[in-house]
Amino acid sequence: MFRIICFLVGFTLFFFPKTVFPLKYQDGVKSFIAQQFGNASNDPELLLGYNHFVVIKKDTFIVPNGYHYVFKLVNGIPIRQDESTFHGGNFGRFLFNYNNTIYALGGYGFFNTNNNLEYYNSKLKGWAVQSMSGDKPKNILGIAYLLNNQIISFNNYKAGNSINKDELDSNLYIMDLKNMKWRKFHLSEKACLIGRVYYLRDYIISIGELNTIIINNDHKQFIRIENEKYGFDLAHNHIEKIRVNTIYLNTISNHKKEALAFEINLAKLWKESPKYLLISEQKSTSKTNRYAIILIVLFVLLGVFYFIFRKKDKHALKSTIEYSEIELKLLNAKKILITEEMDEIFEITHLELDARKLKRSRIIEEINSKFPNFIIREKDNNDKRKFVYRING
Repeated sequence: MFRIICFLVGFTLFFFPKTVFPLKYQDGVKSFIAQQFGNASNDPELLLGYNHFVVIKKDTFIVPNGYHYVFKLVNGIPIRQDESTFHGGNFGRFLFNYNNTIYALGGYGFFNTNNNLEYYNSKLKGWAVQSMSGDKPKNILGIAYLLNNQIISFNNYKAGNSINKDELDSNLYIMDLKNMKWRKFHLSEKACLIGRVYYLRDYIISIGELNTIIINNDHKQFIRIENEKYGFDLAHNHIEKIRVNTIYLNTISNHKKEALAFEINLAKLWKESPKYLLISEQKSTSKTNRYAIILIVLFVLLGVFYFIFRKKDKHALKSTIEYSEIELKLLNAKKILITEEMDEIFEITHLELDARKLKRSRIIEEINSKFPNFIIREKDNNDKRKFVYRING
């Protein structure tokens, strides 16, 4: 008979490691926490939901939310595995197993919302920080789940510590666990909210102020429901327990002033509700940045082409202007002319010296007004007392 009971207990723990445990494990875990944190062990949500358990091969481990304690269940009794001394720094973190290692992502504690990825080192019996790269979220406190070797993380917010307003990040982040690199995407507006997050076996529920979203952890989809329609009201409702994919609630009727107990099956709700994609139809932020860079480059190129063609147009316009007989003579003359040669071209050699000087000056001024710097007057290199004229046609 004793062998049969042991077999049944082992069978139950193997096939339902996250759902059915003897109540001894709760008492055992809470007693450890009570030794150091006292009344914190009486928190009704301390071991509520599936985000306190990790199954590695045939073993089930318990890591209470916000603590670094690691317990291994042996015949339904929690046996502590770690030698951690730091606790209380990552409430709301996401717990998961990858390559037979326990990981804890993000969380809040000591008035700080972190974005760390910690892993449990079973040899050292302690926790270490895993390095990550890419578009890493600034704060990780929201919804996260594991899908095909990727972490999906969104609705992260920086807690305001009841002093400032919570700051919501409206992006969705995906980290490839193979290279620990993040990518950032636009999150659907329908999914954006700050809520209390609970993990069931196959679903995640985030209860916001007015609306609630539910995610199937096998998809990148969600459903959105109204709290009032389904009885979710954070001001009054209390989640008594979570079993498989069902939430059990107790609420107080405002009319009868009596406790009402009811249950909500998320699998049924998921089946009956319209689905939405978590990632909006907009391109990812990184792609958007690339497109912005391409557009900037195109504008620069257009500006360059405009400048070149405008310059060519000026030259073309200049070539269409008809040259006078004097200007044509200057174009066909030497590049540097002495005063006498200029006077011959201007046909003013018959004038008196002063009249010739005045006429020459007026003709040069008129030509330069039509073609700037066409004629430049400068000192003669051979005789600094004289001037010559440089033709820049």
